[in-house]
Amino acid sequence: MKDPLCYMLIAESTFYILNLLNGILGFVIFLVGVRLVAIQASFELFLETDHFKPAFILFGTGVSVSLISVVGCLGINKRGVAVANVLGVFLLSLFFLENFFVLYTLKEHGVILADIQSRMTEVLGNYNNLGSAQSAWTYLQREFQCCGVTRPSDWAPMNVDGCFKQERGFNFTVPYSCTNSTMFCDNTYKAGCLDILENYFSDSYSLITCGLLAAFLVQLMGIFVAFVYARKAYLIRKQTRRHIQDERQRLLAPTPIERL
Repeated sequence: MKDPLCYMLIAESTFYILNLLNGILGFVIFLVGVRLVAIQASFELFLETDHFKPAFILFGTGVSVSLISVVGCLGINKRGVAVANVLGVFLLSLFFLENFFVLYTLKEHGVILADIQSRMTEVLGNYNNLGSAQSAWTYLQREFQCCGVTRPSDWAPMNVDGCFKQERGFNFTVPYSCTNSTMFCDNTYKAGCLDILENYFSDSYSLITCGLLAAFLVQLMGIFVAFVYARKAYLIRKQTRRHIQDERQRLLAPTPIERL
């Protein structure tokens, strides 16, 4: 096991496997970004433009990880010391960037939750004037089986065309999307949409964070193996050069007959 070539083969195999895992993780991170955009696009009227930044950062991270994985595989095939060192530096840089991204995502998640209520109230106020507001609220209430921002009575000032509802002796109407039936208004939803939508975003961001933490583990192993691989490749090259020089000197050395 003291033979550098043996260490080299082990490091090479491990490095190759970790590069494949990195490539797969990069693709998964990219798909998570696509999924996050799809989730946010469904409720885009309730979000600000800046709230889409985490998804686009995920796109860039996923593509970067996949490209670095390709470079790593090329470095393995050529047994390039410089490529392995550069790959290790890239992985280390990406590791710190992803840590920053996790912190940024958690911060942005808090901002989204803080802004959602005001945006929902604003869109609800435009329900009778904008078709997009009607479509957004119809989709939200049917998808999550909820009604209003925090309670069905949020619809009271709007005088919308829909089901009559009585709450605490007060009569008002709610949209038909507040009920699970298109024919009867007996079964209107009682829960508001704010808490449900916030929980939905919280679950989505939790999955993203868990996925990135798994990527961190693989990348840490990749960083370690990249530098080990580069070190062993350097020793192999050094040993090979020394062997070539020894052989050259042996061949150029005069034979006993020539000495006579």
